[in-house]
Amino acid sequence: MSELKPKELAEIERDFENFDIDTAEVYDVGVDELPPQVVLTRAMAERELLLRQADEVMHDAIGTARAATKGRISA
Repeated sequence: MSELKPKELAEIERDFENFDIDTAEVYDVGVDELPPQVVLTRAMAERELLLRQADEVMHDAIGTARAATKGRISA
């Protein structure tokens, strides 16, 4: 990958701050074939997906724990 200029880095930083998984372009090719901006966008998209999945798992676990606790208190 080539060295990024300060202007390019500032643009990537703005993109990161305003990142939205629903509008991001995600490419399914080798990382070495892509420009740095696309690699970063891909990484942000994957991060967002993982965070959403983790939130769903945690939400389910909390619901299960609450249901189990409620059952013990009632009994």
